[in-house]
Amino acid sequence: MRVQSSGHFEVALSAGDAIGLFTPDGERSWVPGWDPVYPGGQPSEDSGTVFLTESGGVDTIWVVIEIDRPGATAAYARTTPGHHAGVVRVACVDTAAGHATVSVAYDLTLLGSDPAELEAHADDNFGSMMHEWSKAVAAFLTGPTA
Repeated sequence: MRVQSSGHFEVALSAGDAIGLFTPDGERSWVPGWDPVYPGGQPSEDSGTVFLTESGGVDTIWVVIEIDRPGATAAYARTTPGHHAGVVRVACVDTAAGHATVSVAYDLTLLGSDPAELEAHADDNFGSMMHEWSKAVAAFLTGPTA
């Protein structure tokens, strides 16, 4: 089973600034619990860099395919052993002064036998995920409220 889904949302940043939020270390600022570990040593945005994440007791292995800050794009291979593997792509495009559209595409293949493993990334749920990402990024950008 394979799932290909995409969605988008707006951010109050230029495309060049927005892509920084979708790098391994950039996601630390707005994704609760996001704490990439670099088994090769120092954090890097270079192609081929491997980093690991954990969420809910499940480990995911990521490989940077490309992070192009001038082009405001990023692509990653990701494998969650026993669950799914595939590619994640992010592209940011300026839409208005100080604003950009962030487009996200997931292409995942089931590695296990339970199709529910891909439900969070299926079209029905992908829009909800994009909405949550949009809210989290906006909350980060506006800072804490009193």
